[in-house]
Amino acid sequence: MLVLADTSASQQATQASAGYFLMAYLGFSIPVITTGVLIDAVGHTLALTLFGLALLVGVIVTLVLLRKAR
Repeated sequence: MLVLADTSASQQATQASAGYFLMAYLGFSIPVITTGVLIDAVGHTLALTLFGLALLVGVIVTLVLLRKAR
């Protein structure tokens, strides 16, 4: 029985690690691809301005949610 528990824990750690790396990959690639598409569509200045505004909105939302969690 202990062997089954050990195998299950190992498998969960592997799945957690895979999920972590998948989220990291998406977190790094989606902003780059989106910014590249925006640059092609609207130009550098507007695309990077929109990207900066999206980051700012993300920070503000995160701060609000953290404040509510207190």
